[in-house]
Amino acid sequence: WLYQMRTNCRDFNPSDYRKFPIPSDFRVGQLEQLGKRLGVQMDTTAERCRTTHSQTGEIEYEKFRPRQCKPIIDEIDTILATHYGFTPEELDFILNYDIKYRMGLGGGSAEEDDE
Repeated sequence: WLYQMRTNCRDFNPSDYRKFPIPSDFRVGQLEQLGKRLGVQMDTTAERCRTTHSQTGEIEYEKFRPRQCKPIIDEIDTILATHYGFTPEELDFILNYDIKYRMGLGGGSAEEDDE
């Protein structure tokens, strides 16, 4: 939802995830540490890319690979599921929703799967 509301649905900038509304009681403890780990992992696994645009010339951008962060994201989802009182079945659905596409196993080309 946040991605669709705050972005152009193609790019996700640091300012987008920094403005994610998190209740103040989540800013302490395990969730805060997981959030920091996720940020570091996203930055560490990002790739610097360059392309040329006909109107603006050369553009440099970071290409993120969130599938490499899935274990951390799963930990965060588990904590949130507990906080919101989700059943084990609901948590399982969240953790495995569209996993073949999220993890790049959708049967597309290697480049499509990498994004």
